Amino acid sequence: SEAASHATRLAAELDDPQIENRCALAVARTAFREGCVTKAIELLYVVEENAARQTDYTTRVIAMAILGGALAVQGRLGEAEDCLSRMIELSQKVGDRFHLAVAHANRTIVWGGRHDYHRAISDAQHAAAVATEIGAFPIIWVSQHTLAQLLMWLGKCDEALSIALGAREIQRRCSDQPDPADVLLIARIKIASDNSLGSPSEELTQLHTEYREEDLPA
Repeated sequence: SEAASHATRLAAELDDPQIENRCALAVARTAFREGCVTKAIELLYVVEENAARQTDYTTRVIAMAILGGALAVQGRLGEAEDCLSRMIELSQKVGDRFHLAVAHANRTIVWGGRHDYHRAISDAQHAAAVATEIGAFPIIWVSQHTLAQLLMWLGKCDEALSIALGAREIQRRCSDQPDPADVLLIARIKIASDNSLGSPSEELTQLHTEYREEDLPA
């Protein structure tokens, strides 16, 4: 936060509106990460508008990605849908496959908030497919993890477990330590299947012995 504020002061001295706007994006991103969601949203709307006027695509699409997620977190689902749908259109227009995948992945939060799980599944599948094309493993992992969770909620536990196991393997490529979210999801899927897909004892033991309680997702 201090670094972003310092950069903003230096940018003001340069009298370069585009650099100032990029520094404002850094301040907004920091605010969001620190939990100041309302402040971040206010800043991001301004940053996106300025970036559009300045034809600064990179700053604009990053602002939209954060803004869409922030709006969804606050339950402002209509605004979030509008933002992410515009981001999809914009990234398609310039052929930006990475941010196209990000937009589809983020929009699953909107559909989940509306309990529209079939639309959420469609976006998660689209995000995973595009991310696979470009080798963006973090997005593949997020999308597949989300997809497995959605399928579990719809009672499709066989398919959910297969995808969850695949997501765990992808996550292992990016980190030496499996994410507890993967382990917990696999356990939940097995429990949701009434143990017809195997006992969750291995996953539950792993959660108990390898992770602190505060590290586990809700």
